[in-house]
Amino acid sequence: MDPKLRKYGEAIVKEFGMKERFFHIEFFREGDDYIAIEYNNRPAGGFTIDVYNYAHSFDLYKGYAAIVAGEPFPSSQFRAPIVVATSRRANANYVYSEEDLLAKYGQQFKVKNHASSLLLSYRRLSLYANNSKS
Repeated sequence: MDPKLRKYGEAIVKEFGMKERFFHIEFFREGDDYIAIEYNNRPAGGFTIDVYNYAHSFDLYKGYAAIVAGEPFPSSQFRAPIVVATSRRANANYVYSEEDLLAKYGQQFKVKNHASSLLLSYRRLSLYANNSKS
């Protein structure tokens, strides 16, 4: 992580006095600097929690509950795999269709899930996870 981005994030957390709760910050990169565009006192949306869980082999909410109960956060059970969450516009044309990508890489996926919500009218959120190192 860029040390400048970390410094900005830590300053924002300190300014808002965040302790013991989920939050997320979104930045745009502009040249060699960053612009904070969003700060939320909630977990990030979409499949973000699933991505964290698959990437580190834990249940983030159980880990949070453990911390609140004064217990240590559970450690990961294996080396972090590659986890990909995608978002595609519903009415856009792409060079490779989802079917093309699944035909080529589908055997490597352990999980495939699509979000079902009103968001799907303009984009499709998909989660693909595997336990490989590449």
